[in-house]
Amino acid sequence: MADVLTSTYNPSAMQTTIYEDVDGVIQNISPYKTPLIASIGKSKAENTLTEWLEDEIKAPTGANKSVEGADAVATVRDIPSRLNNYTQIMDDTFKVTGTQEAVNTIGRAKSSKYQLGKSLKYLNTELEYAAINNATKAAGAAATERQMMGMEGFIATNDFTFASKANTNLFTETILMDMSESIFDACEDDEQVLLVGSSTAKQIAGWDDNSRITVNTDAALKTLVMAVLVLETPFGRIRVVIDRYVALTTDTAKDYTSAYLYDPGKMSIAWLRNWKTDKLAKDGDSQKYYTVGEMALKVHSEKAAAKCGDIYARVTPT
Repeated sequence: MADVLTSTYNPSAMQTTIYEDVDGVIQNISPYKTPLIASIGKSKAENTLTEWLEDEIKAPTGANKSVEGADAVATVRDIPSRLNNYTQIMDDTFKVTGTQEAVNTIGRAKSSKYQLGKSLKYLNTELEYAAINNATKAAGAAATERQMMGMEGFIATNDFTFASKANTNLFTETILMDMSESIFDACEDDEQVLLVGSSTAKQIAGWDDNSRITVNTDAALKTLVMAVLVLETPFGRIRVVIDRYVALTTDTAKDYTSAYLYDPGKMSIAWLRNWKTDKLAKDGDSQKYYTVGEMALKVHSEKAAAKCGDIYARVTPT
C-alpha cells in the first residue's frame, strides 16, 4: 500500500486548516509630513477675516545731528500697515458600515479610528499645500468658498522669480545669497528656513564651488553624504528643508518649481476652528464621520520671506 502524502497543495483539505499569513501592521505608503506647518507657530483667529499690524522704525541716514540749544522738532512717523487674510474651511467625510466596525480587522482595532487617523493626516497635507502655494485670497460668497493666501501670494518685496521659464533656470548659490540678504537687510537677524522641492534639493546638493562643503565622515560606517542640510552664510544659518507639497507648474513638457526662504518666527497658522470630528446623524447600517477645521496663514512681515519661482525641475514625466 502506497504512503499517503499530506501536502499544502491539497486545497480542499489542508489549506482550510492553515492560518493565513497576513502581517498585522498596515504600511501606509502615502507621505504626510508637513514641514512648513511644523516650523511655524500657532495663533488665534476670531473672525473669517483675520488682521494684524506690521510696523517699521525709521532707517538711519547718517544725517541725525542737531544745533546746540535748538528747539525740538517732531519728525514724521509711519503708521503701522494693516495686513489680513481670510480663513479657509477644510473638511473630510468618511463612512464606516456596521459590519466593518464589528469584524475582526487586520492591523487596526476599529475601522473608524483607523480612518480618522488617515483623515487628519490628509487634512494636514491640504493645509500645508494651501499655506505654501495659494497665490490669492478670496472672501467667498453664499455659493463660493473662502480661500486663504499662502506664502506664494504674500511675498512681494523679495521676489527673485526668473523672468521666463527655461531649462537653464537653475537655483544657484548666488540667488540664495540675494534672497537671504534681502531678508537680513529688512528684518532682525534670525534663523532662516529654505523650503524646496526634491528637484531643487538635488541642485543644492551639488553646490561645492572651490570645495567649500566640508563633510564629517566615519570610514567605518562607509557612508557617502549626498545632502546639504545646513548652510552657513554671511547672513546667518539657513536650514534646508525638503517639502513634497511645493507645487510644480508645467510648460512645454517641462516642470518648474519654487524655493521659499523665510523666518519661521514671523509666520503662524491662525486657527478659527481647530480640527474637530463629529458623528453625523446615523442613516441605516453605517456611520458617517465629519472632520472640519478653519484657519488662515499669517505672515507677520512679508519682508521676512523671499521666493524664487520658475526653477527648472525636470522634463515632464509621461
